[in-house]
Order: sequence, then C-alpha cells, then structure tokens
Amino acid sequence: MKPHYLGSIIVLSVSLLSQARSQSTSLKDSGFAFYLLRDSTIATYRIIDVPIDSLALDSVPLFTGQDIKSYFWSTHTFVLKPKADSAFRKICSLGRRSGDIPFVVSVGNERIYLGEFSSPLSSFSPHCTFIGLGSPSPYRLYQPRLASPPDKRSDRRIHDALQTAGVLVE
Repeated sequence: MKPHYLGSIIVLSVSLLSQARSQSTSLKDSGFAFYLLRDSTIATYRIIDVPIDSLALDSVPLFTGQDIKSYFWSTHTFVLKPKADSAFRKICSLGRRSGDIPFVVSVGNERIYLGEFSSPLSSFSPHCTFIGLGSPSPYRLYQPRLASPPDKRSDRRIHDALQTAGVLVE
C-alpha cells in the first residue's frame, strides 16, 4: 500500500508543479503585446471609430515585450530581437492596396490603442499612431500631425509593462 500512496503523492506534486509553471508563464506573458487583426483585409480607416474592444485580434501577437531588445520611451522607438525582427520586417515590407495594416497595442487583457502600418506612398494621412511600411530598425511609432491629446503611446500601463520586461530605456 505504501508504494501506491507514494506514487499518488508524486503524481499530485508533478501536477501541482505543472500548474504553477503554467500560471507563472501566463503571468509573465501578460504584459505588452502588439497584435494584428484576425481579418487582414480590413483597412484602418474602416475601423477608426469602432470600439477597440470589439476588434477581432490574431490569436498570437506579432510580438510581445519578451521579443523587444530595447524600447526608447522618449522617442517611442524600439529594437526587436532577431527572430521577432525578421517577422516584423516581413509585415513592414508587405503593404497592400489600401496602404495600411491596422494593429492593436495591448497590456495584458487591456487594449490600449489602435495603430497602423502606413505606406509612405499613400495619398491618405495616417489615421492614428503609425509605423511607416518599409521602415528600418529601430522602428518608430509616430503620432499623426493632427492627433488630439492624450498621446496613447505614453500610457502608463505600457510604460510599466515595458519596464517589467526589462527593455525600457528612459
């Protein structure tokens, strides 16, 4: 009987350890994230007035705080680690006929702002915070000229998440 109890204790311990790691990983990954929309055909101008929480995001972020090498707060520029940078450059070089690709910046489960990859060849002015398509690294999140305050790039939740990820340069 004793070996049976010992086996049960070992199984229970491994199960609890596995759950703790899973929760720990979830908490670690609940910081800064950069998502594309699930429907890649939607242009930003079509959703600029849609509530951000109603947008359907890709199930996996384009990159997270763990993929950032450094984020320079004063200029809102960032450098990605090599693997994430490769995927990011593919997006930046693609573009499409509409000239923009929307994205959502979030922290944990909170969506902070809508942004777009904007084509420098587009005749439309960016509708929100944007990154130029084809931009080289470091990548910069620009505010449109006619943007009204507040600047959502400077949201305290983003600052804190980037600081927690250890990538923030003030």
